[in-house]
Amino acid sequence: MRFNSITTWHDWYLMQYKTGSGGIESAMSEILVDIRDNLIVCDCNLHNVVSTIQNSFYRWSNNPYTTTVCHGPPELKGQRVFIDVPFDKFICNLTDSCSTGCLCQEKPEEQILAVNCSNGNLTTVPKTVPYSKFNNIHLALDDNSIEVFHNVSYLDRIISLTMSNNDLKTLPEFVMQAVAKDDDAKVDFRNNRIKVVPESTRNIKYQNAHFTGNNLECSCDMIWMKEWIELAPSYADKGELNCTFEEKVYNIIDLDESILNCHDVGNILLIVMSSVALAIVIVVLIFAKRCPYETKVVIFRIFRIHPADKYKIDGSLDMTYDMCVTFDDNDYYVRQWVKQVLFKNLEEKKPFYKLCTQIRDGGRGEGLGSESTTRLDLMEKSRRLLIILSQNFENRQWNDYDLCQAETLEQNEGRVMFVLYDKIAIENATKEPLASKLKERKVFSVHDKLLWSKLRYELPRTPCGDQPQPPRPLLNGEFTKY
Repeated sequence: MRFNSITTWHDWYLMQYKTGSGGIESAMSEILVDIRDNLIVCDCNLHNVVSTIQNSFYRWSNNPYTTTVCHGPPELKGQRVFIDVPFDKFICNLTDSCSTGCLCQEKPEEQILAVNCSNGNLTTVPKTVPYSKFNNIHLALDDNSIEVFHNVSYLDRIISLTMSNNDLKTLPEFVMQAVAKDDDAKVDFRNNRIKVVPESTRNIKYQNAHFTGNNLECSCDMIWMKEWIELAPSYADKGELNCTFEEKVYNIIDLDESILNCHDVGNILLIVMSSVALAIVIVVLIFAKRCPYETKVVIFRIFRIHPADKYKIDGSLDMTYDMCVTFDDNDYYVRQWVKQVLFKNLEEKKPFYKLCTQIRDGGRGEGLGSESTTRLDLMEKSRRLLIILSQNFENRQWNDYDLCQAETLEQNEGRVMFVLYDKIAIENATKEPLASKLKERKVFSVHDKLLWSKLRYELPRTPCGDQPQPPRPLLNGEFTKY
């Protein structure tokens, strides 16, 4: 194929001569196509064969076939295709369905379709993007005049969205829900006119989301942002986000309900009952009929009345802990949530419950037997067992062991509870085998507004520290006085 006018390489040039099965690497072991002295454009079509050669013995073979040089694009002209050109330089500019003002590029090394519309004089989000074999899209819309983000057909393929320096007034919930599905999603909405950040943003890592330079308004509905920021790694700038309340500027991480004059459920009910008593009675009756469990929790939260639910295990005096907590301690965010949120709410606020976890209270034994013994011992010494399910929980050996042990505890004793931490855990909870394990158990969501009330409702009425202790057994040499 030497001394022709070939401009674009396709893998089938080589694969058509291959016999038997296997990929392009096995094809090269049978034959190398000589494409020297052509007008080769070094674009994305060459990425596969070049990366294969540079990661094989051909890289050092001094084969004259590998001395082919690029004829284009201009910045790569004259460079040796198989030796000089970095992998990330093999890209293709796509024009079909690429909106005016945008540069659309297929980048095999990153496995993405990059759509760069920055400084494109756009007033709307592009309606279409080119077809690409790569499912992930990086969309850059910086420095335009976009005021509204309309839904587009390719939205669920976006894993990186930058839209700084626009005129966006509202950030729709559906945008963040779509982008946040990827574990490493990135968004940048700096310097817009956004007042409210959708709560689904919490599914994106704080350090990957940028909202400075907006007109954020402080409200009780955005207290979740404080917890979101607190769970971020130490290297993140946790004080960069501000909001305005009653003409004063606050760091979001410093907010609490007292600053914003937020009222709890009890106060709201009392105010409404005093003004529209009849309406509240009707609402309460309907709610009680449709949601009997939540009704009991609300009654407990307001009046501290525990309607009828009593468990035999709470009468035992030889229990050390109120609740054993098991979770995926390899997950940084779950581990931080347990440490900074769960413990803070249940161990540091009245009534003070005594919790235990394997990582904090059980230690790490030497060998499988020691590990299983300490885990089982903590469960047996606890009145309750709380299992926090996250995306990789069932893939961890000891987490699966804890699930199996939970199945041996009597369901009617009320000992076992579950908290669904993320979207993947919520989806898995509806599928087998997890669905059967959760059947007839108390299952809560980490985003449930009544989560802490439900947990306190399910925990013993009298914490371990307040229980009368059983008499200490006599030691050798001791005797009783009659």
